[in-house]
Amino acid sequence: NPQDAAMKLVTSVSNADVAGLLTSLPPAESALLRDLNTQATEEFKRLGVYKKDADPDKVSGLDIKTENLKFDDAQRQEVNDHLAINLLVDGKITLNSDMSQLPLSQDFLDMAVPKGSGTKTGPKTQTVDIGAQVRKSHKPIRIATVKVDNEWYPSLFYTIADYALQDAKKQWPTARNHRHCSCPAPTPVSCHR
Repeated sequence: NPQDAAMKLVTSVSNADVAGLLTSLPPAESALLRDLNTQATEEFKRLGVYKKDADPDKVSGLDIKTENLKFDDAQRQEVNDHLAINLLVDGKITLNSDMSQLPLSQDFLDMAVPKGSGTKTGPKTQTVDIGAQVRKSHKPIRIATVKVDNEWYPSLFYTIADYALQDAKKQWPTARNHRHCSCPAPTPVSCHR
């Protein structure tokens, strides 16, 4: 179901599990982002930004905990039979970070955060109350899910497209408003044929 797929995304993020996050995405997104992540990690190691033992599948120095996450099933936007926008409306996300534990090399840290600069590299904690943010902004957190080969996946790319449509005050195309062209629906861009 679409909500379970959206929850998979949040769970992978909360475990700081990059590999789990990437495998929870649709197969095409997963392959693209896995390759990009591996290449970027190797390049950062080569440049001396990351430590030589940095693991592209894990994020050290970062711990994310989620509590009581709630989606509004009644308001879920079913765009079509293979795209649904899930609305996260409540819960808490707590981020514990420690810059000194990130896989950054000491040389890079010394350049980025010089001693005496006043910037702390030790542990920091920040909690986001999703319910309070939703009440303040009157907008839930939107997570797009797509159905591929009869299985639902959270989609970063469709989520980005959904937020772009929201920002532009546009709706997802439907079969009804898509009849005049041969573009496959849904697509967040206009079809000009």
